[in-house]
Amino acid sequence: MKKKNSFWCFFKKHRLSLLGGVFILSLIFSSGIFLSMQEQVHGKNPLETENKESSRIAVTGKNYTLNYKQEEEYKREQEKREAKIKEKPSDPIEEMKKETKGEEKKVTSIISQHSSGTQVGGEYLDESTGESKPSQGKPETGDGNQGGNGENGENTGGDEGVSKLPEIICSLKEGQVVNGSFLGFTVQATTYKKEPLNSFYVIVKVNGKKLYSSGMQHNVISYRISQELQEGNNEISITVTDKEGNTATKNYHVTVKKEEVQVEAGTMRVKLQADVLGLGTLLDETVVFYEGENLPYVVDRAFKKAGMQYRYTGTFDYGFYLQRIYKSGITNGYKIPSPILKKLEEENCSWVGFEINSLGEKDFYYWSGWLYRLDGYFPDGLSTIPAEDGSEIELLFTLNNGAEYNGTWFSGKW
Repeated sequence: MKKKNSFWCFFKKHRLSLLGGVFILSLIFSSGIFLSMQEQVHGKNPLETENKESSRIAVTGKNYTLNYKQEEEYKREQEKREAKIKEKPSDPIEEMKKETKGEEKKVTSIISQHSSGTQVGGEYLDESTGESKPSQGKPETGDGNQGGNGENGENTGGDEGVSKLPEIICSLKEGQVVNGSFLGFTVQATTYKKEPLNSFYVIVKVNGKKLYSSGMQHNVISYRISQELQEGNNEISITVTDKEGNTATKNYHVTVKKEEVQVEAGTMRVKLQADVLGLGTLLDETVVFYEGENLPYVVDRAFKKAGMQYRYTGTFDYGFYLQRIYKSGITNGYKIPSPILKKLEEENCSWVGFEINSLGEKDFYYWSGWLYRLDGYFPDGLSTIPAEDGSEIELLFTLNNGAEYNGTWFSGKW
């Protein structure tokens, strides 16, 4: 009896400490269960031989950037420069005619400065030279009206001895009819010396409202119009001012019939592949596209046809980036090929785990995500490329910024 009383006295005297100890032990036990569950979600790093003393900082790859970053940087640069642009006379050609014969009028350049080494819309700008350096890719051409006699604000440039005005080549046709409320076109601008000009030297307006480009690929600038179009007559003006201040403008008039059905322009094949995870082809669809559409419209139609959901950033017309796809058990049974595992280990890439029912950026390794290949080559952002009949889009999952595909890691197959 005495022992029992001693126990209760001890318990009453130290009950707060005892209860605190029980609470701490419970917390440790609960944390252990939680961490063990997390291990199942994040999985185990397959790089078992990784040097534990080396840095844990992920490697970004060599000279390779995911598409959406290029597009976002391009948009920011465009907005900054827009604030610095001074409005030019509505008809610069007429203003030049008023000058005394033999004199040459200089128009302030629309570019005040470049950011050194900035990658925008499919090209690099070099501050030291002011020149644009296009990314490698498949050339595109505009087959539109290349005429023009220099009158009424229109001029396509000419030989150095005849004209110093920039040359404008546009895929639009004067008086063309647009069915539906969507129009896509391209612009190619060069100096009188045949030097290519990027989109910072080009101002495009639709019914007086400025239109930003979707991007640039191999010196061809892409534009998409939807909300800016109005029923009936529409005016599209293209003004180019080169580095010397020489300015040329071309005007086009198009008729929009919003109630008319869009015209089919062909078909494209879309494939979704995760070979770097040993999962093979996840989607393979051939879909129709319509006049004026670019690649995101084709990709979206393929996903809908396959009944597969996905998430993206940007818009179809500007800065589209495929972020994540959703499919039940999509990562089940993954197996990274041994040549890729070896490269991941050599570059000490950071393991971050994965999801079971979806696949997207920052799954498995930090610099993972979706990129795309068009007819065997790697262009810039999806929004910059017009749809083309018979072409094939491959949406490819990468574990390290495309190093498995673009020749950084392998010159052949892995």
